[in-house]
Amino acid sequence: MKTLRVHWTAASVDEFLARHGDVISAERVFLVTGRPLPEKTRVRFDLRLGDGSTFLSGTATVAATAEPSTGRSGMLLRFEEIDPEHAELVSRLQDEVGEGAVDLSEPEGPFAEEEDTRPDAHPAGLKVR
Repeated sequence: MKTLRVHWTAASVDEFLARHGDVISAERVFLVTGRPLPEKTRVRFDLRLGDGSTFLSGTATVAATAEPSTGRSGMLLRFEEIDPEHAELVSRLQDEVGEGAVDLSEPEGPFAEEEDTRPDAHPAGLKVR
């Protein structure tokens, strides 16, 4: 299984959610990358803050990749299992989505509904290694 370590420049989870809350929910995350993995690929993921600390990790499946016609490539990871030490963050994401703090409305444009991607979401400082 391939491991993805994704680093954001955010200093805290609160800063990450304020800046990039539109690319993550309790069920999925969209990563902008020039080298998306093929759909249905299972991965182990490790999302990290600017100081290198992990704020979310577990296993996921690549559910969709961006269309070449959009100029953006990336991959939508649907979470399968979240490591137990991050259960509190997943619970928080569920609560914030319920309160409308995180925008998870369906995007309009060339993406199929089941892909649920956001072509305009490009986290500043994102590095996929």
